[in-house]
Parts: sequence; structure tokens; C-alpha cells
Amino acid sequence: NVEGVLQAQSLKGIITGTDMAEYVIKNDKICAAIITKAITPNTIRVALSTSNFASLIHPSVKLTADSDYTVTYKGGTKEYKASEVLELSKEINGTLFDSDRLYIKPKTGKVEIQSITRASGTPKYRGIIEIAKKQDGYVIVNEVDFEQYLYGVVPSEMPTNYGLEAAKVQAITARSYAYNQIFSNKYYGYGASVEDSIQSQVYNNTAENENAIKAVD
Repeated sequence: NVEGVLQAQSLKGIITGTDMAEYVIKNDKICAAIITKAITPNTIRVALSTSNFASLIHPSVKLTADSDYTVTYKGGTKEYKASEVLELSKEINGTLFDSDRLYIKPKTGKVEIQSITRASGTPKYRGIIEIAKKQDGYVIVNEVDFEQYLYGVVPSEMPTNYGLEAAKVQAITARSYAYNQIFSNKYYGYGASVEDSIQSQVYNNTAENENAIKAVD
């Protein structure tokens, strides 16, 4: 919608994870969308791969958090204690696990996904974890602050012991790349902006550290 004149756009014009559009619903289905504003990304949505970055479809999910956390689903919200484990698989039934989409949000701290292994061990994620149930498994998306996303990219793409100035260059490059990837909307089918492998840029394979955070900041 440019200056009151409607122009046709492809579905990819709706940037995943934003409120840039108004939707027209008929018979409980979205039949049209009108893009009403431009956006400046504050968060980024990262599709998380299985161990060894083999696939974006997870056969099962096992996670916990280092603080109390909530799980929001179609039927409501459920509270979990710190270190209490949530596990999803095709063999588990029940209202919570039958939901098409779950949102995991720690009160403080990070979510640890125990069903994934990375170079640094079991990865922990800032922000919110969203789990979508598909026919052949689960898609896991980490929605995280745009700058905090870079905390996990910089050490995964380049050893931070190369020095602070080199890490700063990596941070600038990673930021520019991620920003453009959001608008390319390549992973909209997964509800994501990027993935966490070399198909985008590697994220949280090596855990964030003080040098990476300082370089990004």
C-alpha cells in the first residue's frame, strides 16, 4: 500500500515475524494481506538445525531452561520450574503436545535444547523458542534480539582469539548479512529469517563469549 495505491506483491513480501501487514479473513482463513508499513528489524528468527546441522526437521525435542519458564500453547500457558524438562515426540500425546505450535519463554536466562549437540556441547539460547509441529517432525525457531543473535554468530564464524578488532569486523559483516537475509525472506516456509548453519551464517555452534559480546556492542 504505497501512498494509498494498492500494488500486487508476492507472498514473500510479508516479512516473517513482523506486524507489517493487515490480514483479511474469510471463513476462518486468511484470503488477503495488505502491507501497511516498512519495518526496521529489532529481532531475528533463526531456524535451528539438528545435531551436525543435518536437517531443519527434528524427530523429537528435549529442552529445559536455567530459570523458571512458561510454555504457551493453543490451550493456554503452563509453568515449568528451572531445570524441569519438556520433551516432545510423536509418541507423546496430550493437549499440550498435540498443539500445532508452542512458545517457550524463560523468565530470565536461556533455554537449553538438550536434543541438539553443537561444538560447544548442548546449546543454550537467548530469547524465545518456538516449536511448530509438522507431519514429519518439529521445526524449532529461536526468536532473539537482533544484536544478541550476533553474540552467537561472531564466535561461531571466526575464533575471537584473533583479537577484538578482527571480531568487530566480523560483527559488522554478520550484521549486514543478517539484515539483508531478513528482507530476502528465504526461510519464510519455516517461519524464519535465517538458519543456524553455513547455509546462512553459523549461529551458536561456539557459545558466545566476552570478546564476541564486546565486539558486537
